[in-house]
Amino acid sequence: MPDSTNARWDADQQGWVTGTPPESAGGEAPRQLNIPAPVLVFLVVLLVVLAVVAAVGINAGPAEESSSSDAASASPGDGAGTADSSDSESASAEDEADTEEPSAEESPGESSGAEDPFAEEDVESQAPDGYELSTDSGWFELNVPEGWQHAGDGAQKEVFYDPEDPRYFLQITSMQDVHASPWAAMNALEAELQGEYEQFDYDDYGGAAVLEEDPSVMQLNYRYDHDTFGRQDVYVRTFRGGDGEIYAVSAEGAADFYERTQERCEEAATSFCVTGDDCS
Repeated sequence: MPDSTNARWDADQQGWVTGTPPESAGGEAPRQLNIPAPVLVFLVVLLVVLAVVAAVGINAGPAEESSSSDAASASPGDGAGTADSSDSESASAEDEADTEEPSAEESPGESSGAEDPFAEEDVESQAPDGYELSTDSGWFELNVPEGWQHAGDGAQKEVFYDPEDPRYFLQITSMQDVHASPWAAMNALEAELQGEYEQFDYDDYGGAAVLEEDPSVMQLNYRYDHDTFGRQDVYVRTFRGGDGEIYAVSAEGAADFYERTQERCEEAATSFCVTGDDCS
C-alpha cells in the first residue's frame, strides 16, 4: 500500500497511487461549494418571497391606475346622480304639499297671504295727499284738508275750518227746494254780492262762468277786504248732488295763496257726496 500521506485514488488506474495528481485539460480542477443546508433553505425562501413581491407590484400598478381613472370618470356622473336624486326628492315633496289637506284653521278657499278682492276699501285712502275724508256732518261726505275741524248744526250750512288759522275755511250750503239748477243758484248768489259790492269793497269780480270740464257746474271767484284778516280770496261752485238737489261749496283764504284756496274748493266740490248715495 503506498504512503498514506500522499496516497490518492486514481480512477483511471483503479488503485491508490502516490505523487501529485495530474492537471486537468482546462487548467485548475473545479472546486465544489460546500454550503450548509440551513443557509441553502434560507436563500431559496428569500428568492421565492422576492418573486412574489415583484409579481404583486406589477399587477397592482395597472389596477390602481384603472381605479383612479374610473373614479375620475365617475365623479361627474355621481354629481348628476345626486342632482337627479335631489330633484326627485323636491318633486316628491311638492306632490305631497299639493295633496296635503287644508288645516282646520284655514278653509280651502283661503290663503294666509291673499287679499280679499271683495273687501271694503279704506275710505281714507281715496283722499289725495294732504286731504282726508270727512263724514262729520252726518248727511254728506267730502275731502277736507287734514286736521280741519267741523262746525255746523246739521241743517242748511256746514263749515270746516283750519283751527290754527281762521282765515281759511270751507262752507257747504244746501239749497234744497230753493233753486232749481246750479245756474239759478249762482245767479242768486251774484245778485246778493252785487248788492253788497260797494259796502264790502269787492274787486276782481269777473262774474260767474260754466266750467269747461263740466258744464253742469258753475264757478265764481272774487276778492274782498276783511276787517280782521285783510284781503281775502273766495271761490264758489254750485252743482247738483247725487240726490238731485242743488248745493254750493265755497272756499276762502288769504289772497296771497289763492291757488291753494281754488284747489280746496275744487277738491271739496268734486268729492262731495250725500250720505246714502253711491259715493264710490
